[in-house]
Amino acid sequence: MAAFVLIFAPILGLFVIALLKKNTPTEPVDPATEVVDAGEAEALANLVAMEEADCERLLRRLMTSLGLEVVKWEATSEDAFELIARWPQELIGGDYVVLFMRPPAGEPIESKTMREFKEAAYELRALKGIFITTAQFSQEAHFVGEHYGVELVDGARLVGLLRERMPSLLSQLERV
Repeated sequence: MAAFVLIFAPILGLFVIALLKKNTPTEPVDPATEVVDAGEAEALANLVAMEEADCERLLRRLMTSLGLEVVKWEATSEDAFELIARWPQELIGGDYVVLFMRPPAGEPIESKTMREFKEAAYELRALKGIFITTAQFSQEAHFVGEHYGVELVDGARLVGLLRERMPSLLSQLERV
């Protein structure tokens, strides 16, 4: 039984990572030079302005589309939410800690925030930490996140996930 878990847990982890990494640039993006189209910029602006309850529904739907089940949701500040999402697979499943941040426009996620998140994910014994933001990660935060195995989802990647997983919702966000 232990051999089964040792073989399939890494395979499951790689599958989830592959789902999240689809449509992601391989190089860290400098927020000052990133180009976004008008629809994407509008969608991100609407996500930042979205009411907490609507944001929660959107993230729950996104997690469900990725095969994860949200078991805990907590607003950690006005612009940040932490959730525990469970991969409900018997024997090889487990909990993922997800942090969603909506900083004001133009403010990247810094390495200090990334380190704090990594510590929280470790303390909760999560299989993986997933950091989602409507903004960008600074170069150092990107390095720290990758070093500690945190899955990074910046604004552009978030829009890509919404386009792939929930296209009708994305088109609504682009038009609001």
